[in-house]
Amino acid sequence: MQEEQKGWYTIGELAKKIRLSDRTVWSWIRDGKLRSTRYGQQHRITEHQWQECFQQFNSKRKAAGE
Repeated sequence: MQEEQKGWYTIGELAKKIRLSDRTVWSWIRDGKLRSTRYGQQHRITEHQWQECFQQFNSKRKAAGE
């Protein structure tokens, strides 16, 4: 919980927050769509990193719809 207060999320915490599966978040990291910072065996994602990822998704959706 302390990571959430600082703006850092584990993959599971982020998946729960954005209502997607852990597997989806993992695949975004693996595919380079979502940046993360690795601490030992765990990946951590900042508030800024996931907001940036969603802005890119939204801009691509808008461009495809035009």
